[in-house]
Amino acid sequence: MLKALITVALGMTAAGPTPLLGNWAGSGIGMKVTAEGAVVSFDCASIRISKPLELGSDGNFTAEARASHYKPGPQLADQPTAESVSRVSGVLHGNVLSLTVTEPGRPPASYALQRNARLKLRRCL
Repeated sequence: MLKALITVALGMTAAGPTPLLGNWAGSGIGMKVTAEGAVVSFDCASIRISKPLELGSDGNFTAEARASHYKPGPQLADQPTAESVSRVSGVLHGNVLSLTVTEPGRPPASYALQRNARLKLRRCL
C-alpha cells in the first residue's frame, strides 16, 4: 500500500512515467498537458502534440507536433492558418520545465515554464 501511495505521489505508474499532466506557463507561453497530448499557446501561434508526453528516466521528452501561426487582426473562419511540422523537447527539473521548440526555417526557441503558473498572452495584435 505504501509503495502505491509513493508511486502516485511521484506521478508514476507500474508501467513507468505518466504524461506531464496539468498546466504550465512562462513568459509568453502556456502549455496544457492532457493524457492525450498537449497544446502549447503563444501570442500568435499554437502547437498541438497529438500523442501522450512521457518522461524518460532522465526527465526528458521529445515529441513531433503541428504548429499553427496566426496573423494580427481578425481571421475569417475559412481562412487557413500557416501550419508546419515542429519538434518539441523538454526536460523537467522539479516544478520547472525547460522546453525547446524547433520549426523548419526558424532557429530553436527555448522557454522555461512553471507548473500552475499564471498565463499571460498578448494575442496577435
